[in-house]
Amino acid sequence: RRVHGDSSMLYLLGVLGLVGGLVPDFRPPSVPLIVFSPYISIWSSNDHLYDNYPTHWSGAVTALTGFIRIDGSTFCWMGSCGVLNMLTMKQTSLRVFPLETSYTFEQNGVQLVVNFTTPGIVDDLTVLSLPLSYITMQVNSIDGKTHNVQLYYDNTAEIAVSDVKEYVTWHQVDVGSDAIAMKLGNAAQHVVGQSGDYIRINWGYQYVAVHDNLDTTNFTMASSQDTRQSFSMNSSLPPIDTRMPRACEDDWIALVFTFDLGNVSPSASAQRRITFAYDETVVIEYFGQLQTPYWKQLYPTAEQLISKFSLPSESDALIARVQKYQNQLLAKLSAVGGDQFVTLLSLVYRQTSGAVTTAWNAERQIPWVYMKEISSDGDISTVDVIYPSSPMWLYLAPATLQSMMLPLLAYGNNETNIPYNLPWAPHHLGVWPICDMRADQQEQMPMEESANMLIMLATIAQKQSGDVAYLQNYWNVL
Repeated sequence: RRVHGDSSMLYLLGVLGLVGGLVPDFRPPSVPLIVFSPYISIWSSNDHLYDNYPTHWSGAVTALTGFIRIDGSTFCWMGSCGVLNMLTMKQTSLRVFPLETSYTFEQNGVQLVVNFTTPGIVDDLTVLSLPLSYITMQVNSIDGKTHNVQLYYDNTAEIAVSDVKEYVTWHQVDVGSDAIAMKLGNAAQHVVGQSGDYIRINWGYQYVAVHDNLDTTNFTMASSQDTRQSFSMNSSLPPIDTRMPRACEDDWIALVFTFDLGNVSPSASAQRRITFAYDETVVIEYFGQLQTPYWKQLYPTAEQLISKFSLPSESDALIARVQKYQNQLLAKLSAVGGDQFVTLLSLVYRQTSGAVTTAWNAERQIPWVYMKEISSDGDISTVDVIYPSSPMWLYLAPATLQSMMLPLLAYGNNETNIPYNLPWAPHHLGVWPICDMRADQQEQMPMEESANMLIMLATIAQKQSGDVAYLQNYWNVL
């Protein structure tokens, strides 16, 4: 179980160009929205994006809400719109691509296209490790008339707590004079303070940022009930709430943006984009060593990362790269298996790439990749879970699979502070996110795990022209 300017039309055409190859009207059991690590994994398990709030993969609510006002009438396009007693904007299509999910809505002569884009390009660890997704909202007039349009977005703080009774704080942050950014996080910051499967992160910080059209953008951090009511009644947003820290569930603080698009004519669409990011600060504890996210080697702070990747020029370029990669991959898959194959593997790509995190091993000065055994035990880098995913990695990113082998090889070669003294390959490293498994605690699968490791290592070598230099220290254990 696992637009600004002239670029707006080019962006829309890029997305529409991906339609070929997908089974029409395919509705996955759960639709990926923002999925870039086992902790930051937000899905919609509903027929429509407005049927209910999105959730973490574990089923816990991670509320995102979206409204649109068209010529004075307000409609809901994302969230628990029934509970909010809101009219909904009719959803007309849903498409799930390897790195992008696209929804289309229509109401009162206006079309809204919402794209959730995650730059999880698996053969580039720098890009794969980026802890961000883009939410791009494009509005078009489809009835030949000009319409006055405003947009609303919010997310509450469930993303940063393991239990909604935990306390949170929130702040505006500086990512440059030409941007608006906000962050929230757990007040206690329990860094790697718990391990398990159906648990959520309760350390690090979530960010949202906007880097364009600031003169027509408003923001606040306040009670979600108050901010949603204000927008629906066409009144000003409430001021920033300073009553903190307080429980996530105490009046449900929200990070809020509103966008006044003004008059949208048939000849010119309007677009706004939100950068959604999360700094986990520490992603893995590897036998006593706290390992930070790999992206921090290039961008030491989340503010630096967001300052760069929320820039319209940078986000346009990254999304264009994602779409080029996506188009090439879909063309290959379509040639092999047709529309059903493309549709299935688009979802598989997101589920598989979203189950890994890329950490920096400061001791060895190289990146390591870890995979979580999601919705089973929560184990880290389970060999017989990596193995059935390995065809994807071998086909698209054998070097990334090699980086996934390294933590297991080091443990199996007795390079950790907990000895491994078994004559076969380990089963896993620990329970997410803490690697601390003793040999006598292992689920012993001598034949299967040893064979899995040997087959993967041999095939990685075949895919990389026989390069086995990285195995120099491991021939004895192999």
